[in-house]
Amino acid sequence: MITMPQTQFDSRYLLLLPCGGRKSTAPGGMEAWDRYDGPMYRDLRCWRDAGCVLPAILILSAGYGLIEPRARIPDYDVEMDDDLCTALAEDDSNWSLFRRHFERAESVVSVAGRKYDAVFRQWLEPGEGYAWDDRGIGYKRQTMRQFLESVPQPQPQVACAA
Repeated sequence: MITMPQTQFDSRYLLLLPCGGRKSTAPGGMEAWDRYDGPMYRDLRCWRDAGCVLPAILILSAGYGLIEPRARIPDYDVEMDDDLCTALAEDDSNWSLFRRHFERAESVVSVAGRKYDAVFRQWLEPGEGYAWDDRGIGYKRQTMRQFLESVPQPQPQVACAA
């Protein structure tokens, strides 16, 4: 049996992610970062599995609201639309989780699409902001990789070659 190292998070860094349209259909609950199976999540798992210290991570899920990557979620089939964005933005539990992480962070990056990012931005106070890449998936992956590389590591790590 292979034992994976316990993932460490550095709360001074915060990565905001959308859920993914591509998901594992495995039955039962799985951690969110394993359930979502798009390219950004495959990249993220590579860093996690290499034992790298990761930024704090929040995922805006169309099915479950704002969640942390270890949240166990079953498979679902819900797409983000304008009404759902409004409902998620108005949910106090989502706002509280966002604020708790955002207020600790010194550096925040979003690689979410426009609809998702609009929800995140509704939770900001006047004068607050963060870096957002609104370009295509290749650029978003590059931005995420650069952000992951900026998180200090306790010892030199082999970078993920995703």
